[in-house]
Amino acid sequence: MISGISNLIFTVLLIGIPLYGVLRKVELFESFVVGGKSGFDLIIKITPFIVGMYVAFGMLEASGFIQLLYKTTEPFLSKVGFPAEVLPLTIMRPISGSGSIAILSNIIETYGPESMVAKIAATVLGSTETTIYIIAVYFGSIGIKHYRYALPVGLIADFAGIISSILVCYFMFGS
Repeated sequence: MISGISNLIFTVLLIGIPLYGVLRKVELFESFVVGGKSGFDLIIKITPFIVGMYVAFGMLEASGFIQLLYKTTEPFLSKVGFPAEVLPLTIMRPISGSGSIAILSNIIETYGPESMVAKIAATVLGSTETTIYIIAVYFGSIGIKHYRYALPVGLIADFAGIISSILVCYFMFGS
């Protein structure tokens, strides 16, 4: 039934949007081309910000900093109930959504989907945002240079999401 409703909605949109444009006397093909061109222009505009961000994180990872951080913080993190295996995800998440998904996939593959580590990692992924990515790409693409409180507030919100994820997972799924 849900599939039928979904197909109906899709068909209505597929026919309805062009029909609405024709009734409003909009040049459909010209509008489509202009929209595609502006999308392409946006991609060209944000590409340098994306490349720079990925190169910077790649250098950080290649230098061994992430592994060093993992090894040095693991004893402390385990005492407070934070699985150290989730640390790379918490570092990557503010930077890249796709990189975070790759780390989550690796955690699930390594520990299994029903493990507490995988549940915490998945909850962290859903409870946080790509803060640095948003500031670098979106703010950069529209020319905002003075983002003042956006970075600290975004990172504080991410930290709150991480802590909340851990607490909720322990509450919902036990220790």
